[in-house]
Amino acid sequence: MRAALAWSTDMPKLALASASVLTGLFLFAACAVGTEDQDIDQGVTPTVPTEAGTDPGEYKAPPPASTGMTPQQPRDAGTPPRPDAAPEAGPVTGVSCAAPTSCSGGEDLGSVTGDDSTVAASSRTVTRTGSTGAWFKLRVTEDVSFIFPYDLKVKADLIGPPTGAGNEPNFSLYLYAGSTTSDNACSAAPRAASGSSQSIALTIPDTLSVTDSRDVYVEVRETGHVGSNVCKPSSTWSLTVTGAE
Repeated sequence: MRAALAWSTDMPKLALASASVLTGLFLFAACAVGTEDQDIDQGVTPTVPTEAGTDPGEYKAPPPASTGMTPQQPRDAGTPPRPDAAPEAGPVTGVSCAAPTSCSGGEDLGSVTGDDSTVAASSRTVTRTGSTGAWFKLRVTEDVSFIFPYDLKVKADLIGPPTGAGNEPNFSLYLYAGSTTSDNACSAAPRAASGSSQSIALTIPDTLSVTDSRDVYVEVRETGHVGSNVCKPSSTWSLTVTGAE
């Protein structure tokens, strides 16, 4: 009886303690649920992480990787590339007036008769032109046999640029001939043209019973030039050599 009474007396305390425990559990569970909801949705928009020291508002894309090629400047469509300018023309200097050869290397003009005037003039005449000094070799032949001496003759004429006209070169005429058939004509004293005609006439005496044919040399020499002392292709001379004249 006493035991039952004791249990009945403690019942309200046990019930009260149980209620307190249940209330504490409920509140703990409610707090736990509220905390999880707040962590999920806090009303803040997430941001993209950036490197330290970089302002997210000034972010720029990196430049493209270099290919090692030099970029070309754009050109208007339809415009052809401009060609390089032509080099400026230099001053005209001409060529040397000196003869390209010596006496012994002169151009061989062949032969002309020295004493047969019956031969047509065209067959006993040789002509040449040039613009610098020059040497020529010519064989003067004896073709007439007579009981009296019949001298051999040859004449050379030079027509060149007018003397002292502007910057035109001046040329003079010289003729070389030995005293005998065995003489070296190049070593002989030159016979120079006299006056403004630039003409030389040479007479080779006829020796009876001896063939008097021989070589003679003609020189065209530049002897004066007003200006730069050079010869011009446009300033030409003309030489005519005639036998039996």
